[in-house]
Amino acid sequence: MANFYMMVGLPGSEKTTFAHNIEKGALVISSDSIRKELWGSEEKQGDNKIIFEELEKRVIEKLMADKSVVYDATNIKAKKRKAFLDKLHKIPNVNTVCMLMSVPYEDCLKRNSERGRVVPEEIIKRMYMNFEVPQIREGWNEINIIQPKLKDYDIFQTMDKLCKIEQDSPYHKETIGNHCIMAARYASDNYVTKLPIDKLTKIQLAAFMHDIGKEFCKTFINSKGEKTEVAHYYYHENVSAYQSLLYLTKDKSLKTVEDILYVADLIQLHMRPFSLKTSKAIENLKNKIGEEEFKDLMILHECDINAK
Repeated sequence: MANFYMMVGLPGSEKTTFAHNIEKGALVISSDSIRKELWGSEEKQGDNKIIFEELEKRVIEKLMADKSVVYDATNIKAKKRKAFLDKLHKIPNVNTVCMLMSVPYEDCLKRNSERGRVVPEEIIKRMYMNFEVPQIREGWNEINIIQPKLKDYDIFQTMDKLCKIEQDSPYHKETIGNHCIMAARYASDNYVTKLPIDKLTKIQLAAFMHDIGKEFCKTFINSKGEKTEVAHYYYHENVSAYQSLLYLTKDKSLKTVEDILYVADLIQLHMRPFSLKTSKAIENLKNKIGEEEFKDLMILHECDINAK
C-alpha cells in the first residue's frame, strides 16, 4: 500500500522540513519545486493552475506505481483538498494522511522573514484568515496534528486579555472575552443534564473559544473598503478555529485528535446557522457534516445568541 501525505499549513510553518522526514523513500513533490522547474525560480509567479495540474499529475503517477508521496503546498482550502482526494480514491490501495501544521501565526511570520524566499506578510495574513482546519469528511484515512512545544499558550491568559476588548458592535454588549465565557456558561446551565458529558465538554470548549480570533480580525473597514463606526470581524471563525488548536491539544478532557478537530470544526462553522434561511440550506449542511454534528452546532448557536 502506498501512502499519500498532504501537508497543510501556512508559509513558515516548516512544512517542507517536516515533509522530508515523514517516510523514508517517499517522494516529496512541492509547488515551489515545480515553479522553479517550469519558470527557473521559486519566486517567479506563473499560472498557478499549470503548477498544480502538473503537481497532481505527478502525485497520481507515483501512487499508481505504488510509491509513497508527500504533497508539499499550503493546501488551506477544504474544497480543493476534497476534490483532489476524490481523484485519489480511484487508485487502489492508497492510504491518505493529512499532516496539519499547527504553528502560531506569529511564529510563521518570524520563520518566513528569516528564509531566502520571503512571502509577503499580507499574503500570509490572507491565508490565515481563509485557513480551513481539515476534517475526516474530506476523505482522509488519518489526520495528524503537528505542533511545536507551546509554553506560552494559556487559554485563561488569552481570555483575560479578551475580556478587556470591546466588540464595538450593535450585536454585542459584552467584551469579546465576556461573551465567550457567557456562551460556555450557557451550555453548562442549560445542557448539563441533557447531554452526555463528553458531548457537553466539546460544546462548552467550542463556546468558550468560538470568538478568540476576533481580536486579530477586528477592523473598522467594511467589505467595500469604507471606514465605519462599528467593528467588523470578517473570517474570525477561521482564525478562531486555527487558534483553538493551540489550546485544545493541551486540554486533557479531549482524548483524541478526532475530538480536537471536532471542536475546531464547530468553531469554524459557528457562523453558518446565521445564513440558514431555507430548508434546502439546512439539508445541505446536514448532509455535509452529519445529523449529530448539526445538532451540536445548533446548540452552540443557541449559546452564541444568548450570550450577548
